[in-house]
Amino acid sequence: MKNLPESPTRTATFSIAFALLLALILQLAYGIRANSITWDEGHHLFDGYNTWKHADFGLNPEVPPLVKLVAAAPLLRMPLLSLR
Repeated sequence: MKNLPESPTRTATFSIAFALLLALILQLAYGIRANSITWDEGHHLFDGYNTWKHADFGLNPEVPPLVKLVAAAPLLRMPLLSLR
């Protein structure tokens, strides 16, 4: 078999595919950074779960409890260990 030189169409196809793959990787990296948990969301989830399970509203009193209770509601059906 002869080694045929690469055609311009094949090179263009691979270049476009590589550029699209690179764009996808960059979009995914940005999305992970932009939509990941913030520094206090875990604390609010714990506080909401603690409020549901133990009726303790004193852990983080400056944040309204309704928001924390709504955020922690899906955790109630999970078999989580409580600190108390």
